[in-house]
Amino acid sequence: MVANYKQGTRVFEIDFMLTADRKVVARHEWTASMSEQLGQLDQLPKEKQGARLTHEEFMETPILERYQPMDVDAVMDLMASVPDIYIVTDTKEQKDEDIRLLLTELTEAALARDPALLDRVVIQIYNETMLDMVREIYPFSSIIYTLYATKDSPERIIEFVKANHIDAVTMPEHRVNPNFVAKLKDAGAVTYVHTINDANTVNNYEKWGVYGVYSVLLTEPELEKISLR
Repeated sequence: MVANYKQGTRVFEIDFMLTADRKVVARHEWTASMSEQLGQLDQLPKEKQGARLTHEEFMETPILERYQPMDVDAVMDLMASVPDIYIVTDTKEQKDEDIRLLLTELTEAALARDPALLDRVVIQIYNETMLDMVREIYPFSSIIYTLYATKDSPERIIEFVKANHIDAVTMPEHRVNPNFVAKLKDAGAVTYVHTINDANTVNNYEKWGVYGVYSVLLTEPELEKISLR
């Protein structure tokens, strides 16, 4: 995060999960393949390599032998110390009670430091019912509806966005088309596409009216240089 911040990035999507003792940490999944990608196989006993770690185990197992794993407190400490970082949540838990606990713990961690931090937390929702859950926890100022997990039709999505004043919609490439983007804009939402790492592809989507992209490689200053907007 620090390295990409120095390159000009200000908005970070962060995957959040619960540990075995139900603490919130920044983690994509609890699998052996993920432990391998993070260079942790030699640091973990075999039975832990694909298992949900405890908070202590997670925090004490470096990533690629050099990076410090982050829990929700570390994320909030970073946001408190750097006043122009925004985060977009990607809650990887599947059960409603786990998602509720995760978002509640995130909210409380922010409130314990500075309630204004929550103005820089953008919540991603994955279905219509999750919006009610989020609003019960805290009145977040920004919501993104991400479409990768829903099978709802474009018409249903547009109706939901308009009725609930959703700020933004993000979608995988196979769902994006100019007509859908235009109707979402009319409903009050900007459109993002994920995951795009090619500048020419960004330009093509901008011609369709797409507002922005999620990227692993492209920085915000790079995108501003090529932007048609």
